[in-house]
Amino acid sequence: MRRLLAIADLHVSHKFNLEALHSLDSYEEDGLIICGDVGEKLEHLRTVFELTTQLFHTVFWVPGNHELYTLPADDSGLRGEMKYKACIAVANEYGVITPEDEFVRYDGDGGPCLICPIFTLYDYSFRPDHVSREDALAWAEEENIVATDEALLHPDPYETRDKWCEELVAATVPRLEAAAAHGLPLGISMYEELIISMVFVSKKYH
Repeated sequence: MRRLLAIADLHVSHKFNLEALHSLDSYEEDGLIICGDVGEKLEHLRTVFELTTQLFHTVFWVPGNHELYTLPADDSGLRGEMKYKACIAVANEYGVITPEDEFVRYDGDGGPCLICPIFTLYDYSFRPDHVSREDALAWAEEENIVATDEALLHPDPYETRDKWCEELVAATVPRLEAAAAHGLPLGISMYEELIISMVFVSKKYH
C-alpha cells in the first residue's frame, strides 16, 4: 500500500451517499479504512465492500453503532453479538480486514506501523462527573436526548451494552499490548459513539 486513507459514516441507505460512493475514482495502490456506520443492513455492507475492494488495494472495516442495529422490520433474528458476527462473515466474503483479523503491517507513506482495527463498543463513562452511571440515561432524557441505540442496538447475549463493552475491552487490551511489543507505532482504527478516530500510538508511550 502506498497510502492509507480513512472514511466513516457512509450511511449508504441514503441515495445521495450511495451515488457519491459510486463516483469514487480507483486507488489501486492505496488502502482504505472504513471507520463504521456503513448502514444498518448486511446488504449495505455487501454493496460497500464489493465496490471498495475493487477500487482499493486493501480495505479495513470496523463497525459503528448502525451496523449493529436490529431494525423493527428485520425478521432475521440477528441481535447484538450475532449481528456483529454476521457482519464479520460478510467482510470475510470480500477479504476485508476486520477487528477479528491479525493486525497488518503498513510500510507506505507515514509508516511503518501496525494497522489495528478494533471493536470495543462503548459505555457511558463519558458522562459528566456529577452524574452516576445509573442516572446517565435519565440525565440525558431531561435534556430531551434519547439515543437510538437504546431501542435498536441490543446487547444479546450480554445483559447490558456495558457488559458487552467490558468483555470487548478485556479482549482487546492484551492484543494491543502484544502488538506494541513489536516496537512499531500502532495505527488504531475504531468507531465510538462520539469519536471517530485514527490514532497512532508509539511504543514509547506504553
